[in-house]
Amino acid sequence: MKKRALTLIEILTVITILAILVAILIPVITTAKLSAKKTVCANQLRQVGVALQLYSDDANGEYPVQLSTFSGTIIRSVDPLVTYGTKSIMRCPLDKPLGRGRQLGNELLIPRSYSFNWILWEGESGVDAWQTLLQLDSNPVVARCNFHEQRVASFLTSAGHQSAFGSFENGYGLVLRRDLSVSLDKRSTPSKNIPGSNSVDLHLNKWVVTTNIPCPADICKGDNLSKSVRED
Repeated sequence: MKKRALTLIEILTVITILAILVAILIPVITTAKLSAKKTVCANQLRQVGVALQLYSDDANGEYPVQLSTFSGTIIRSVDPLVTYGTKSIMRCPLDKPLGRGRQLGNELLIPRSYSFNWILWEGESGVDAWQTLLQLDSNPVVARCNFHEQRVASFLTSAGHQSAFGSFENGYGLVLRRDLSVSLDKRSTPSKNIPGSNSVDLHLNKWVVTTNIPCPADICKGDNLSKSVRED
């Protein structure tokens, strides 16, 4: 019995169908992979939150600090958290392998993607601002991952931004709150947009990425100009 070969039209039809299927499946697969990485990142943030709580319990309610190699003063830092098993979970799967943490002055060279908001509040005025915040909002944003919006992620992974966290960037981020809840959160920066050298201006920017509660006049000159959208 003579076998019939496929005609050119039939071959082209099969190729066309396969091309359509690939075009349909690639976005689906990409979305699934991004969703999986988001889940991994959320779980890591929660583990970091647990480590922060354990450290705080051992340090009379304080978040981790260490001695600065530059100034010789005590500064806030995530480095002490490595003793709680966090060194391998500080990098978002969407970040580069080295993370944001390999920068001058970070002795432990932790591959780090997350920005930690309490670190922003340095100095006497910063500590007062942080304490004021906790009195007004008992569940502020403690840590933030800015790699879940493509525009910001592209900026952070570009050359020359090894130590940049994008803390003041507009856009979505996966955030960890003090109660260990993790959600997708959108922040917009104050109208000044870029942090200035004035400590009050800096406090306003830091306040905005941490809470929705209006910033007191003695901390941020009055208005909190943030807008936040929380999504599960």
